[in-house]
Amino acid sequence: MNADYVKSRLEYDPDTGDLRWKPRDVNRPNDKRWNKIWVGVRAGCLHHRGHIVIGLDGKFYQAGRLIWFMVHGEWPKGEIVHTNGKRNDNRLKNLEDVPHKVAMRRRKDNTGLPEGVFHHNKSVGFIASIIHDSKQKYLGQFQKVETAAWVVEEAKWIVAQGGGVEDLTKLRKEMTERLQCR
Repeated sequence: MNADYVKSRLEYDPDTGDLRWKPRDVNRPNDKRWNKIWVGVRAGCLHHRGHIVIGLDGKFYQAGRLIWFMVHGEWPKGEIVHTNGKRNDNRLKNLEDVPHKVAMRRRKDNTGLPEGVFHHNKSVGFIASIIHDSKQKYLGQFQKVETAAWVVEEAKWIVAQGGGVEDLTKLRKEMTERLQCR
């Protein structure tokens, strides 16, 4: 797929950040009908994570990535971050191409939980994990958020001291035995 093709299918409004469908050439039986229904309509739908997602030729793309591709003529090298924190605000001034590590540092989780701690379900409680060597390392499940946060801090300390995956696995096993968690 090239940027010219995307521009032939979608029109970008830089003032609003919206992408709208353009008319199709009438080559297939359904193209006329499609043009009557969809031309000028805002493309995409709101994904549960807050991004606008657009289906194009059987694949789904985040609108911000498509806009970057249309404007710059190349796909983003990293991840598209919305500088104002609103994932559905796709004005070009709000889009920034950053490496994955930078995007993760800027990520805002509205859960109120400490970094590396996630809700699992009511019967289990909380999951602790850490990113190590660009991979997420599971550290265990805990009943209390404080315990999960403490385990994450211990894991960060181990990594900072030069520890590896084996040391993190050992920490998880020790905590599981000590706290009798799953």
